[in-house]
Amino acid sequence: MLLRMRTSCGGATTIPEALRMVPGLQGARIDATKWAVSARGFNGRYAMKMLVLIDGRSFYTNIFSGVLWEQNDLMLEDVDRIEVIRGMWAANAVNGVINVIAKKAYFSKAVSPEKIESILKD
Repeated sequence: MLLRMRTSCGGATTIPEALRMVPGLQGARIDATKWAVSARGFNGRYAMKMLVLIDGRSFYTNIFSGVLWEQNDLMLEDVDRIEVIRGMWAANAVNGVINVIAKKAYFSKAVSPEKIESILKD
C-alpha cells in the first residue's frame, strides 16, 4: 500500500509518477502526458491486465478495457491513499488492482467560490 505521506514526499506530481515508487509496479512515461503502468512486465500504453479503481469505481476506457491515465483529472494533492494489490486473479485484474482513494471533500485543497471571486477582482 502506498500511503499519503509517501506520495507527498516522493516528488511525484501525478498518480502514475507516485505508482512508480511501488515495488513490483512498472510505470513508464511515453510522452509528456501519456503513461503506461502495469505489473509483471506486461507494461504498455494499452495494457489491460491491471484493474484500476478510483474510490472503488472502475476507471477504464470502453475502447480497449484499459486505462488512459491522461483522462484522470484527480490531482495527487486530493489523494488520501493508493492501495496496490499485486497478483490478484479476477476480471481485468490478472496483474493486480490499484485502488486510488480520494480525500473527503472537506479535506480537499479545492478553491472556494469566494476565493475565485477575490482573485478575479484583483
